[in-house]
Amino acid sequence: MSKRYSPEIDYFSAVDDLGAKVMMRTSDGYSVIDRPNSHNHLPLAILKEAVGKVTMAGAAFQKTVVDMGRIVGKTECVETTDDDEIVYSTRPGRKGPTRFVLNREPEDTQFINVILKRADEGYVLISAFFGGNAEPEPWDRHATQAAVDFWATHALIVR
Repeated sequence: MSKRYSPEIDYFSAVDDLGAKVMMRTSDGYSVIDRPNSHNHLPLAILKEAVGKVTMAGAAFQKTVVDMGRIVGKTECVETTDDDEIVYSTRPGRKGPTRFVLNREPEDTQFINVILKRADEGYVLISAFFGGNAEPEPWDRHATQAAVDFWATHALIVR
């Protein structure tokens, strides 16, 4: 299957050369497949809409914050203050502790994070979630000083 858009093909029901369902397309026509172990936290309709606003231009890996132009959901990653009660816990499937805040509610957001990685015939979804720019957690192998600084002032809400 070609990586570029063709109006003759129904990409949402097509399958790629590996037999994986092509779920959606980027704005520049690349196929995007949601792998079974992705960290997708979005309803499918919102995910398709957000991916459709992403331009990959052949990038090997990309994290995009998509402004949907309207409130589309609630983010569970919030900015914290000195007055917040913070706890740490290791989430299932994670290699280190996550910073959590107690007694806070999710906040409305018009932003969605979409993280895609190039594959043989398009892209695979690594993660998608409601909210603005978030950095990898400090223990992540891709973490930078910006990640350490981000997680010093942000936390996930305990549900």
